[in-house]
Amino acid sequence: MRGPALAGSVAFLLGGVSPVPAHAQVPATAPSREVVTPAGSDVATAVELFRQGRAAFEARDFPTARARLLESAKLNPRVGTFVSLAECEEALGLLASARAHWQQAAELATAQGDGRAEFARQHLATIDPRVPRMTLLLPRDAPAGTTIRVDDVELGAASVGLPIPTEVGAHILVVLAPGFEPARQKVDLEESQNQQVALDLGRPVPVVSPMPVQVQPPVPETPSPSASPTSDAEPPRDHRVMRAASYAVAGVGLVGIGVGSYLGIQALAGKNVNGCTGDACNQSGMRLRNDAIADGNAATWLFAGGGALVATGAVLWLLSGRTPARSAIEWIPSVDGRHVGAAARWAW
Repeated sequence: MRGPALAGSVAFLLGGVSPVPAHAQVPATAPSREVVTPAGSDVATAVELFRQGRAAFEARDFPTARARLLESAKLNPRVGTFVSLAECEEALGLLASARAHWQQAAELATAQGDGRAEFARQHLATIDPRVPRMTLLLPRDAPAGTTIRVDDVELGAASVGLPIPTEVGAHILVVLAPGFEPARQKVDLEESQNQQVALDLGRPVPVVSPMPVQVQPPVPETPSPSASPTSDAEPPRDHRVMRAASYAVAGVGLVGIGVGSYLGIQALAGKNVNGCTGDACNQSGMRLRNDAIADGNAATWLFAGGGALVATGAVLWLLSGRTPARSAIEWIPSVDGRHVGAAARWAW
């Protein structure tokens, strides 16, 4: 008995999706006899989606069936598609959605003169008392522009005070009022329940007074440590000049010590010369001895002057790394025959 009855139901529904003249196609949300002509590809796609949706429905895969039937109704709204959608949603427990689609099927069938109008109205009358309804009430002092969000659907002021068909189960209500923080509350609805929900405004948004602007005086710039004259990164110009002078002075002193060493050796070699016996010398020996004495004296002066110059160069080198150069040394060399000397002049 079940097979023939199911086959008759499918044939009943398919009769609503077979191609018909364009004057029978009208939107389900506003039934009328206005001519609406879907594109040929939309009609073909809608027919295939309907068949696949009915196949999923018969396999009791109601979520898949509902998704395909919704897409088919969007492309080409037909009485049979709305009837199948309503039956599928009843099986899923979506009573408010099923009621809406039974109503669309009845209105579209009536507008098109379809014989299934009475069938849809009977089912609508059966399911309507089972649908829960929720009446939303706002406080009288709710500011203009207040909106209510029921789950993911935003409602305006026109929905306040009306019994709204709602699905069975839990719902989250959010009141969004200008100048108030969002207020959330949860509502649980059962089948056939009519419930009034008094909504509350959230807490007022605190008013924050602007803080006075304080103008800070400009902070004087301080030189970075790297720019300090005492930095070890790069000595100032005076220090570099003093350090170069230390190298020059010490170099001259070393040259003097070297020449003095040579003359000293010559002087030692000239102590024992031919032509001299003790302090008595002939003319040739006397000349050689006097030359040796002069070399010795020159060596003594060169040793003393060279040592002084090396010591002065060392002092200048030490001072060049610590304090700015505030003095200068001028050396005046002197050469007289076989005598070599130097005079130092320190200027502050």
